[in-house]
Amino acid sequence: MPTVAALDAAAFKPLWQNPLDALEKALSQAISATIVEDAQGVVGYQISTQNPLGAHLARLAVRPDAHGRGIGSLIVADLIHRLKSKDIARLTVNTQSDNLASLALYRKMGFVTTGEKFPVYCYSV
Repeated sequence: MPTVAALDAAAFKPLWQNPLDALEKALSQAISATIVEDAQGVVGYQISTQNPLGAHLARLAVRPDAHGRGIGSLIVADLIHRLKSKDIARLTVNTQSDNLASLALYRKMGFVTTGEKFPVYCYSV
């Protein structure tokens, strides 16, 4: 998990990073979790949870130097396959409206927008 946390820190801006303890808690609540490795180590991961309507892709990250290799598509396709084998037919995901790479990936994988928008609040002490 420390390697996954390092990947998470490299993949996201500070506001969106999840520290090791948060990732470990998410993993403990997961219906599915996947790590993808190549010769250089961990290059991507996902953590998904279950809810009454199906499943939610809570976290997906690909190491920045591995972008453009189809790893995100591979992870999402594998997740969809795993969920179908569990008779889970609905998968949701949230992403930032300016995250063009994520939006393109999810559209390519067959996701459609719900039109819902969720505000983000941040309080700093």
